[in-house]
Amino acid sequence: MEILQLIAIGLTSGEIAKKLFISKNTVETHRKNLLGKLNVKNTAALLKYLLIKTKFAFFALKVNILLYELSLVLKSGLADRAGGH
Repeated sequence: MEILQLIAIGLTSGEIAKKLFISKNTVETHRKNLLGKLNVKNTAALLKYLLIKTKFAFFALKVNILLYELSLVLKSGLADRAGGH
């Protein structure tokens, strides 16, 4: 996952290798494996895939937060009604 994050911020395989104290070959192998697992053809497609997934995950998180807030409001309203009768 760390290699994926470093690719996403634009580091080259050589820069990633130096940063993680691994060989450039190891980085290239991980990069190829990521491309294969995600069924994308190149790094640009990989970044596009990540952007779409990240936007979807962020949207899903926002929806969950809104639903949670709504449930609190509804519970509060029900509690007010129960206390008022």
